[in-house]
Amino acid sequence: MLHCAWVRAIMPALAVALALAPAAAAQDAPRQTLSKSEFTAEIQKIWDMKDQHATAGYETLLTRGDLTEGQVRFVQRALIDQRKNKGDDMAGALRDLKSYVADNADTINEAYLRDGEFFLGQLVATADRVAKRSPASDAPQYLSDVWALGYWSDAVALLRANLEPGEVLLEDMERTGQLCQARSKEDADYTHNLNGRDHDLSFCPDNHTPLYASPQPFQGDKLRQTAQDLWNEARSYRSTLSAMRMELNKQQK
Repeated sequence: MLHCAWVRAIMPALAVALALAPAAAAQDAPRQTLSKSEFTAEIQKIWDMKDQHATAGYETLLTRGDLTEGQVRFVQRALIDQRKNKGDDMAGALRDLKSYVADNADTINEAYLRDGEFFLGQLVATADRVAKRSPASDAPQYLSDVWALGYWSDAVALLRANLEPGEVLLEDMERTGQLCQARSKEDADYTHNLNGRDHDLSFCPDNHTPLYASPQPFQGDKLRQTAQDLWNEARSYRSTLSAMRMELNKQQK
């Protein structure tokens, strides 16, 4: 009888222990990650994409839970490069660069810091043009600069104010869905030629959802001040990277 009573007493605890055992085993099991060949295949897919499509590809890859720490760092750096070049989001590239350097300060080398300084010099020049120049003085350049900084909605708004865009910008706006296909050539607000074929474009309806949203929020009348603030931030951070690079040089001597 005592034996039966003891068994009955420990049964609840035993049941809990058995229930928790699979969960504990799952937590202890090593996380499955992409092999080198699998990761290379995923990166190759993105390299085959064009401009803003590649930006989205890197962003999606970073949301996966099966990347190693090294693979995550590779994708983060690739995304920064994409934003600051063909991805047309220099403001976003600055944000990501600051975060990456802060998280990986012990592994950053001189070449990467020097590359960051070069990009920040480009950002300073671009933001300065947006902050200080008149849009009408060189409309295609001004629109391209606003777009390159990542303020796509503002670039479209400036188009509506009758600023004339360049061919490359029209291609970018079509690719991202910031401008729509015109119903007919007569209805087109703009036409650009790509691979020997005319693309007739018009402003999108108010209820339109673009394929890719503007990376940075609409600024409107605050655009010039926002560009000035970005100019200040980029100059300051360029000095920070320069100081880090000089300190690294001292440590290596």
